[in-house]
Amino acid sequence: MGQGSLLDRLRVHREILLMYKGQTIVDSKFAKILEDIEVKGSILSAAKSQGVSYSWVWNKISEVEKILGRKIVDAKRGGRGGGGAILTETGRTLLATYKRVLSKDHHATPREVILGGGYDPVVEAILDRHSDGVRYQWMGSLAALASLLSGTIDIAGVHLYDPETGTFNIPHIRKLWLSGSLILMRGFEREMGLMFRPGIDVSSPHEIIERELRYVNLARGNGTRMLADCLLNIGARMIGHSDPDLSRLVKGYDVEVKTSFGVAKKISRGEADVGFGIRKIAIEFGLEFKRILWENYDFAIRKESLGKPAVTRAIEALTSERAKEIIRESEGYRIPPDFGAILLR
Repeated sequence: MGQGSLLDRLRVHREILLMYKGQTIVDSKFAKILEDIEVKGSILSAAKSQGVSYSWVWNKISEVEKILGRKIVDAKRGGRGGGGAILTETGRTLLATYKRVLSKDHHATPREVILGGGYDPVVEAILDRHSDGVRYQWMGSLAALASLLSGTIDIAGVHLYDPETGTFNIPHIRKLWLSGSLILMRGFEREMGLMFRPGIDVSSPHEIIERELRYVNLARGNGTRMLADCLLNIGARMIGHSDPDLSRLVKGYDVEVKTSFGVAKKISRGEADVGFGIRKIAIEFGLEFKRILWENYDFAIRKESLGKPAVTRAIEALTSERAKEIIRESEGYRIPPDFGAILLR
C-alpha cells in the first residue's frame, strides 16, 4: 500500500465522554448499548449488537451504577433473550444527555449517525458486519423521514403502508412533498403479520377484538403501527363496528412499545397475547406467526448526502452480495426483482 493510499484511508474522529467526579460513565460504545437496551429490552441482544460479551455489559452497568450511586438499568437475568431489561429514569437521562451533546457536535462520534428508520434485524446485521462503522438509530419510519428532511440523518429505512393503493412508501413520500429532496431505493421484502403465544391460534385481526385478546401496540409514527391500525379498523368494521374506537375495542391498545422486538418480548413474557410484527422476530422468541402480507422495506436517501463517503459505504453495504446472502438466509425475507433500483428521484 502506497503512502498516498494509506493517507486516503485515515479518518479523524473525536469522542464525546460523559464524566462524573472525574470518571467516565458514558462513551459512544456504552451509549449505543444503552440505546439497544432501550429499544430491545434485552442486555444479551445489546451485547451481541455491539460485539461484546454479556458479562462485559453487566460489569459496565454495575461499574456506572456504583459511580453514580443509583440504578441505570432494571434487569432480570436468564430467560429467552437474556432476560428482560429496561432503562431507569437515570439511565434514560444519561442516554438523552449523551444524544443531546452529540447532536451539537456532529463530528464527535466515532461512528457517523447516517441511517435511521423502522427497526429491522437484517439491516442491523448488514450494517454491523459490512459497513465500516456506519452508525444507525431506530426511530420509526415517519420520524426517520422527518430526520432526513432536517438533515439529522442521511438515509431512512421506511415501510409505510398506503391503504388506498395497497402499496408501500411512494404514496407517503409524495403526500409529504418529499420526492424533490430525496431518492427512494428499493430494499427487500419481509413477512408482516400477527405474532401470538403458542396455542391461542389467531388467524385474523378481527379476532383480537372478538376474543378480547390482550394486545400490545407500537408507538405512533411506527410503520407497523400504521399498518396495524388500518387492519384493526378493517377488522372492527367486519364485525359490525361502523365507527371503530380502537382504544375502547382492543384490550391493551394503549400499551405501547418502540419496536416489534418489544412486542415479541411482552408476548413471550406472558404480558400480552398478540401483536403485529415480522416473522423473523416471532421465530426468535418462540412465538406463533400468521402472515398478513409481504411488505416493502425501502431506503430513502437525502439528495444532499449523495457522495458523502459514509453514505456511499452504507449504500454499498445495503446492496452488496453479502447483504443479499444475509437476506436470503433470514426466514421471512425475500429479494424483489428490482432490489437496489431507484424508484423515485
